Amino acid sequence: MPTQAVRIVLDEDPLIWDMLSSLSQHLSRQKQKHTVVLLEYIQQLQKLNQAENSADALLDSSGLEALSKREIQILEKLSRGCTDAEISESIFLSINTVKWHLRKIYNKLQVRSRMEAVNEAKKQGLIE
Repeated sequence: MPTQAVRIVLDEDPLIWDMLSSLSQHLSRQKQKHTVVLLEYIQQLQKLNQAENSADALLDSSGLEALSKREIQILEKLSRGCTDAEISESIFLSINTVKWHLRKIYNKLQVRSRMEAVNEAKKQGLIE
């Protein structure tokens, strides 16, 4: 599976999963050789998405949605004053993916800014 294409798909709008599900159903009815590879790729993406969603759905002791390892990694970079571009470069993600993770972090921590996110993460003992 082309690894560069995986993150792009996983980070795409959640509506993509409905589209991929429909495409998967359509392809599974066809018996052409070229559709088998695409169907396998879609199924692998769906498995990765399910695994990621399961990990993200865990709740921490406060009842808030737990942060993923990647989100904690980004919070640690934020606490050091890194910009989105610096975070992107240091952990090999696109800037848009970093921004997507930041939105998820803000929602999970119930904050509105980078500073609030860092302070809340420190308060919860997620970062030092």
